[in-house]
Amino acid sequence: MHFVGYNVSNYLIGCVAFLTAAYVYGTWPYSYWRKRGIKGPPMYPFVGDLLSIVRHGFMKQTIDDINKYGRVHGTFLTRIPTLVVADIEMVRQVCIKQADKFTDRTQLGNQPSPLDRGITVLRGQEWRRVRNLMTPCFTSGRLRAMFPLIDDSARDLVAQLSSYIEQGNHDDAVFQPKKDFSNYTMDAIARTLFAIQINTHADPNNPFKVNAEMVFNVSLRSPKLILLLMMPKIVGPIYKFFNVNLLPQSCMDFFINSIRENLKIRRQSPDSSKFNDFLASCITAVDQTETIHDKQVKGLSEDEVVAQCFTFFLAGFETTANAMTFVAYLLALHPESQTRCFKEAQAAASSGKLDYEGVQELKYIGQCIDEALRLYPPVVFVDRMCNTTTTINGYEIEAGTSVRIPTHFLGTDPEVWGDDAAQFNPDRFSPEVAWGRDPLNFVPFGIGQRNCIGMRLAQLELRKGLAEVLLNFELLPNDDTPALGKLELKTTGLTATKTPINLRLKRRSAEK
Repeated sequence: MHFVGYNVSNYLIGCVAFLTAAYVYGTWPYSYWRKRGIKGPPMYPFVGDLLSIVRHGFMKQTIDDINKYGRVHGTFLTRIPTLVVADIEMVRQVCIKQADKFTDRTQLGNQPSPLDRGITVLRGQEWRRVRNLMTPCFTSGRLRAMFPLIDDSARDLVAQLSSYIEQGNHDDAVFQPKKDFSNYTMDAIARTLFAIQINTHADPNNPFKVNAEMVFNVSLRSPKLILLLMMPKIVGPIYKFFNVNLLPQSCMDFFINSIRENLKIRRQSPDSSKFNDFLASCITAVDQTETIHDKQVKGLSEDEVVAQCFTFFLAGFETTANAMTFVAYLLALHPESQTRCFKEAQAAASSGKLDYEGVQELKYIGQCIDEALRLYPPVVFVDRMCNTTTTINGYEIEAGTSVRIPTHFLGTDPEVWGDDAAQFNPDRFSPEVAWGRDPLNFVPFGIGQRNCIGMRLAQLELRKGLAEVLLNFELLPNDDTPALGKLELKTTGLTATKTPINLRLKRRSAEK
């Protein structure tokens, strides 16, 4: 009995010791801001503010916290101390004036190979080298060369929307813009980035779409993800060593193998100059060298080409489709703005075809896109990791601290945008109104040297796709279309609607 009692006692002691150690590990970082006299919301053990964000979404949680704790307050991204900054002058310091101290983005863990070579996760000089090599991929000349691929994708989109009306034998039809715009952006990305010719509208079960949807359907409840969020500094290196991926491995293999196969075909082609897509630009960067700080720096490796292609797919597919959906929704609710967009597109396509030059003339459509991005930014915050301790506006920011800049709050702040900040008004972005407004209040594509390198391509896809839709159809609200302000959003990751929006299409008459 004594022996048994001894074992039970040791077992209980071990359990208590383990639970105590787990509690200490799970809670010890969260006194960081309190010790520095900085207010902030209460944290959950192990995961910081993650549960609140999952429950309420980034938008609502951030606005509530700013109202309660101020425009500068402390929180945690799992166990990483994070300073939320909604003060424009501090934003300017972090992203522009002291950008050399905030060069990197916050990472929870290491990415598996070859995704660890992607431009969004690289740090320091390696990021600078790849960024410099990738910048020529998005010049006006390159975008002009890729435009026919986007034009083909827009033509397929219009054909698909027309089929809805033809199938119903009526003048109009109900459609879900997110579904069809996702197909459009997927086709455009497959053609411009991966050099894969697909028509997702006609073939919804093609492997590219199936694998892409699996990538974006990864659950926040994934055990691998939860474990990483709870113990990033421990689990991250383990995942890296064993090449554990949060994305389905079969999807990763599909995209990586597709890119490598296309690279092989290009290199064996006797006339590689005939290709005008993003992959061709990457291949050019393979043989290119850069001089940084008087040192010759190598061009892209094959792994880096694969990583950039996949990174731009992840960054550009869902965000562009969501943005198109929000613009279509807002134009359906605001027919006067839609009419102005239609007339502008009609004038730009006076020759009967909306070419690259014509798309550049779509100023008002651009204003509508910007206004939609202001109200519904693709991502609701920008982050930077401090690499050198500094003091900004009296706040000491230590190396290893993450800075979170809430783009949605900046874009809807009544102190900047007025009492009607929640209303749709594209004239906010007219030159005469926008002049004098601090540009840092509108940053849907990021800020400073680490802004979105592909934003011009995204804008081209948005303008071309929307203009072609408006040239052919009138967008109308359906009976179940939510009113402005009633649209339910999910903002735990990208900004999207909780449920699909339904709109009505009506074919435009020839005389309009």
